[in-house]
Amino acid sequence: MKKYRIVSVLMIMVMLAMSAAVLSSCGSKKAETLEDYISENEDAKTDLDNIAQGIMSDAAEGAVSVKENTISVTVSLKENYDDKYKETIKESYDAAIEEHRDVYAEQVQSLEAKTDITGISLQIDVLNGDGAELTGTEITAAGGE
Repeated sequence: MKKYRIVSVLMIMVMLAMSAAVLSSCGSKKAETLEDYISENEDAKTDLDNIAQGIMSDAAEGAVSVKENTISVTVSLKENYDDKYKETIKESYDAAIEEHRDVYAEQVQSLEAKTDITGISLQIDVLNGDGAELTGTEITAAGGE
């Protein structure tokens, strides 16, 4: 069996962390939501596109979107894993996310502080090749789900 591309999730988060600084430097007026903030800033839109591109690999595709104050990162695995491997893959991705949860929460906190928008969250979903969710979690500035 192929090694799961857990590195993809970690790359997403590193890229998200890097883009937080760029997102925070673009605002001209106070936006009500992160979605408004990004829609008003071409650099921020480009950053999100770059994050999605960073997810792309021979094993996965990625999508990044913002709705209201939620940044959604979706990793869609290209291979459709059967029940024999699903739980192992889920556990691997969950462990990788949990290992860095505090770092991701700090990035959300930083983004809230720099944009002056509260209630921002990061939603990470990993989908099997058939589109079924393998795992998903939401990270807030407090770190919780």
